Amino acid sequence: MDAAGGPPHFLAEQAADWGPIQYKGELHDRATYRYFWSCLQRAAVTGVPMSDEARAAFF
Repeated sequence: MDAAGGPPHFLAEQAADWGPIQYKGELHDRATYRYFWSCLQRAAVTGVPMSDEARAAFF
């Protein structure tokens, strides 16, 4: 996952109160949220650019 692709995905999940969602034809649940969250955290720590919206929502 790249930081550019992760945040819109995570923003949709957050809007659904972290319940299962379908995003771009794929089903996502808590297991995938944990995976994407770890990727997003690593991106933030290593300085990978991400949108202001994602940074404000999660960091």
